[in-house]
Amino acid sequence: MTTVTRSSILVPVITRQSSSGFTPSSIDGLTLFDARDLSLSDNDAIGTWAPKFGTTAGTITATTTARPTYKTGLLGTKPAARFDGTANILSSAITASDNHTIFLVTRPLTLTDTNERFMAVSAFGSIVNNATSGVYNNQKKAGFYSNSAFGQVDGGIDIKPWTCQMLTYAKSGNQIMYSDNLLLVTALAPDQPSADTALYIGAQAAGTAFINAEIALFGYCNRVLTATERNNLSSWINAYMSHTYVVFDGDSQLDESSYSIGSGAITSLGSGYSGSYFAIGGQTMDTVNGAKAAVTGVYSAYRKKNVCVMWAGTNDVVADTSAVDIIADISAYCTAVKAAGYKMIVVNILARDGLTAPHIAVRAAVNASLATNYATYADALVDVTADARLQDPTDTTYFDVDGVHLAAAGQAILSALLVTAVQSV
Repeated sequence: MTTVTRSSILVPVITRQSSSGFTPSSIDGLTLFDARDLSLSDNDAIGTWAPKFGTTAGTITATTTARPTYKTGLLGTKPAARFDGTANILSSAITASDNHTIFLVTRPLTLTDTNERFMAVSAFGSIVNNATSGVYNNQKKAGFYSNSAFGQVDGGIDIKPWTCQMLTYAKSGNQIMYSDNLLLVTALAPDQPSADTALYIGAQAAGTAFINAEIALFGYCNRVLTATERNNLSSWINAYMSHTYVVFDGDSQLDESSYSIGSGAITSLGSGYSGSYFAIGGQTMDTVNGAKAAVTGVYSAYRKKNVCVMWAGTNDVVADTSAVDIIADISAYCTAVKAAGYKMIVVNILARDGLTAPHIAVRAAVNASLATNYATYADALVDVTADARLQDPTDTTYFDVDGVHLAAAGQAILSALLVTAVQSV
């Protein structure tokens, strides 16, 4: 196993720059495959996929029984190929080379813990999703694998939303991985044979490690791109992807392991939106604020928009935290996340059963402060005190029997409120 290290800080290589009139076809040696070029209907099997342009990789083919599915309207209005994680794989002959650049626009579909590969050049230099050694985490992180070095490198980036993953490999030694054109990791690896003859999409060369994901765009070049080429290509892909990424953070109300307020909002928002869920049940505002680097670390200017929804504070109230301290934590969290580039949406504190008079007073004080001051550190406030249906925690039409969490009907109300807020920022 190759020993490697990676920076704990994502390095912003570029935000949005491009030479005037740039098109990917201007990059010498680049072959591009775009799902928009497939003349298929929704749910058709993909048997062949011809490149939009380029000659270093030929037409992609699939076997009769292992074809991915063509799906429409997944990335905005754009289609993609859906790989089932069981048998689907595409392959293409490529020009033998000592150097490679491979990239794809993708999103994983499940939270399984298996060894899966997005793309591979032979058995070398592949972009992997999750690996059996445990360095990858539940299909949320991408890295690369070099069979010649028996090495695995965790890129440490949450790729649940649509992202562009890019890996360059030079026989002289460097493997470099980017996610949304943020430099993730650089490592050294032994020489790679130059007789590679195939590019594999959706699995590794041996026809194992199948990915469960959707791929909308991918490409190959038989050399390492220059920084200018990579930046221009990344800016072009930025315009191609153009989607909004929504992060949900806070306590149990937004914890997707138990409730579906965030995912319900993403479903209602529809194509052009994707989400990640950071909320954990039982967290106080102090805990949420202390872990905000997990959210700021996955910001990317590569997306159309980055939005953060934060809902917490109720656990602070019952823990006898003062209103001043709760507001200070909310303000600190929102200020830092906005400074990272997000549009910030904050939700005030919901009624709950069993509050004492002092607790009720603290909740009221926090909500009053948010109503007056939220605009100084956030872009929108979702006011749960304004909906009459959410004021009686003993009403089991909208609240769970615990008098704290929302029942399905209440969750639907919050999801709708969040949809409106996300669309407004």
